[in-house]
Amino acid sequence: MTDQIDAAQDARLLSAAGKHDFTGWPFTEGQTGSQPKRGNTMLHANNRSVNVSRVELVSALKAGRDRHAIDYATAAQDYEDAAVKFLSDALKRAKKGDLSDIHFKLPKPENHTGDYDEIIAMMEHSVDETISLDSTSFRAYFLGEWDWKRGFDLAMTSLGGYLGKH
Repeated sequence: MTDQIDAAQDARLLSAAGKHDFTGWPFTEGQTGSQPKRGNTMLHANNRSVNVSRVELVSALKAGRDRHAIDYATAAQDYEDAAVKFLSDALKRAKKGDLSDIHFKLPKPENHTGDYDEIIAMMEHSVDETISLDSTSFRAYFLGEWDWKRGFDLAMTSLGGYLGKH
């Protein structure tokens, strides 16, 4: 039963990526076993890994890198705008003799395009046409759920909130 629950969760992750149809997962009529094939993707429910097309993987990584580059540029500009606003407000207060709470506390966004570039280069140099990904790598590469993503989103939200954008 646990394998079927894990398999169903894996199928939802793959379907969320919009690349594969997993209708009837984990088994189609008359099919047995725990590793059904669907097109050029094979899901290994027991060890939570999936084989994907190298070409599709590179395409997804490049699209994710482009989205992150835009998000980072926005966050970096917001950080600069927030710093200028903070310093301007602090200067006004300092000129009035109020030197309290002059600490710029907003998080600085980090550029993670290098993370994408490294994986893209590895995949472009791979001789394999099919790449095996564990569930963590799949979530990062296809769904954009990298380990650093929550912190990055928090920085963007904090900066936007400070600037009155959110």
